[in-house]
Amino acid sequence: MQRSLRLAASAVALSPIVLAIGAAHAQSQVQVYGVIDVAAGQYGSVGPGPAISTATGATVAVTEVKGVHNGGVTTSFLGFRGTEDLGGGLSAKFTLESFLLADTGTSGRSATDSFWAREATVGLAGGFGEVRLGTNGNPMWLATLPVSAMGGNSRFSPIFRYMFNGGVRGLSIIDTAMTNSIRYTTPNLSGFTGNVALQAGEGRGSRYNYAASLAYMGGPLVVTAGLQSARHQPPPAASTAAFDQDMWVLGAAYNFGIVRLSAAYATVDNSAAAGLTPGVPNKSRIPQVGLTARLGPGQLQLTAGRDTNEIKASGATNYKRETVSAGYLYSLSKRTDIYAMLMNEKFSSVPATTPASAKKSGDSYMVGIRHAF
Repeated sequence: MQRSLRLAASAVALSPIVLAIGAAHAQSQVQVYGVIDVAAGQYGSVGPGPAISTATGATVAVTEVKGVHNGGVTTSFLGFRGTEDLGGGLSAKFTLESFLLADTGTSGRSATDSFWAREATVGLAGGFGEVRLGTNGNPMWLATLPVSAMGGNSRFSPIFRYMFNGGVRGLSIIDTAMTNSIRYTTPNLSGFTGNVALQAGEGRGSRYNYAASLAYMGGPLVVTAGLQSARHQPPPAASTAAFDQDMWVLGAAYNFGIVRLSAAYATVDNSAAAGLTPGVPNKSRIPQVGLTARLGPGQLQLTAGRDTNEIKASGATNYKRETVSAGYLYSLSKRTDIYAMLMNEKFSSVPATTPASAKKSGDSYMVGIRHAF
């Protein structure tokens, strides 16, 4: 009897602690999520962007590879995110996201990716908006997503291929995520939202990189604008040389119901000679148009883009790259899609240094499955 009374007294004494722990858990949320996307077919890949030099030099040679490929629509990734309610409308947030190659079972998109290359941030959110520190999504990249018929498809969306493409084959010195950065996101103000990010040099070059975006999303209309300025090449690149690259994009999309039309125009301006091919200032002009439409039980995607690079001093064309892509996605459920993708890409003009034997056009075709969890 006395033992039972002691146990009961202990339970009463501990109940406030148990309730406090329960309340703390009730105010915190952690989620595991991601996408696994794998396709089979042929992919026509292109070497590093012709406007930016690499250790091996720039090339426009197209290589067509048949096999099983990662990310025909979305680059596969694994993510963890959490939110803690701090009270008074304030919350703490974290996000950890890692790219992965599901076809080979390895992490990252390439050997240069760190494990949490997609995002690794912690921050505070409230009525003022949100502030995050770490590896943040690049506002310039975020501005292109809503006005691209294929969104962030790194394999088939022309504007993504030209400008970013995983920081491996795109023109941008800065990747889709900005390491060593601080980003502020505004609250939604009557359909308007904005992002501003500053990327520290960390001993690479003499100045900071920055990017910003502004978007309006009201009913069927979407309008976005973004800009980016790079004055150093961020990790994991080995170079510590100073750069001088400026980019901007302006785009819009309108949903007519059955059909959604989109268009975007971007420029990439390489103003300094250091690190550039062919070693002189050059500029790319990138228009893209596209549409998505309901077709039968699925969604049709069509898009076309062009990258025309000119030598700034003479106005002569350095190279011209043209891409046409089409895709069809069928949803088996809210989480699972099957799809077919097609693309033709060609260089209608190339730098004089390009070997005559280099393949200057390529076709891609894939069928795959994408599952979100």
